[in-house]
Amino acid sequence: MKKQLPAWTVLLVITLIAGLALGATYTVTKDTIADQAAAAAANARQSALPTADAFEAVTLEEGSGLDWLYRGDKDGEAVGYVGQITVQGFGGPVEVIAGLDNELTVTGISVGGSDFSETAGLGAKSKEPAFQTQFAGKGTPLSVIKAGGTPGDNTIDAITSATITSSAVTNGVNKIASFLEPVLFPEGRAGAVTMPEKPEGAQVYGASAQGFGGPVWVDVCFDGNGAITYLSVGNDEFAETDGIGSRTKEPAFQIQFIGKTAPVAEGDIDLLAGATISSRAVISAINKAYDQASGAPAATEAPALALPAVDPATAVGASAQGCIGPVWVDVNFDEDGKITALS
Repeated sequence: MKKQLPAWTVLLVITLIAGLALGATYTVTKDTIADQAAAAAANARQSALPTADAFEAVTLEEGSGLDWLYRGDKDGEAVGYVGQITVQGFGGPVEVIAGLDNELTVTGISVGGSDFSETAGLGAKSKEPAFQTQFAGKGTPLSVIKAGGTPGDNTIDAITSATITSSAVTNGVNKIASFLEPVLFPEGRAGAVTMPEKPEGAQVYGASAQGFGGPVWVDVCFDGNGAITYLSVGNDEFAETDGIGSRTKEPAFQIQFIGKTAPVAEGDIDLLAGATISSRAVISAINKAYDQASGAPAATEAPALALPAVDPATAVGASAQGCIGPVWVDVNFDEDGKITALS
């Protein structure tokens, strides 16, 4: 009678054989995989800066914010740069590759990455040519506009219902351009937006308003007619979303306020696409500062509403997907199905 091997022994042998097979497969294919990855990266660089015929890697210091950077040459002369940066989209990290010429004009971009997880049919459209091709030929810095917005030489049309992804990609391109600006223009770039310095001897008024991520502080000066002569947005508590609400700190947004007479109305300013709450917080904070300057009494807050407490013994709980994550509610109903308490 034949002896049978114990089941665990058979399983061990199968596991060892499978492990050896996987190891052998990896050994055989790892060089091929590496070659394919290198070829894909080279193709991405060439596509982003098509005028270059050679690329040389640029050494980046720690904290540069970029994943990598290459200088592109043609006939031995630099014609621009190609860089990659990882930004936070709606669903997770998004890798943005952008080529820029020596004038910091975009020559091409690509979007993706191994961890790309933007919503199918919405943010995932950022990988499609219809979105990406509009970047080529645009000068930086870029801004995102929604449908119906006023297009310009530096504007990018947001993907419908995917403003967060659109803004994240655009911000990635702007960050690469910002890194390159002092390299290409060590003495400053002609035509770059610069904010005026604080007028000598002027009184600075400060105030804050609630933004999307926390309080948004402004320092602002006014002339004798209430016109804004100086503005600075943000302090140590500033926590608006990187690449979206954080753009309220950029000169391209703030310059709109210079010369405007306070109090500022929402219609006086182009609100940042995808950052309406942050934009409105800046307006509100400026107007609060103007109230200080003009001696107007501070507005009193309405008393807080007293909501009935939820009875945990009879509460029903459920959640639904919000903009950033699940939103949970606990709710009580009476016998007729009317809501009596909510948290």
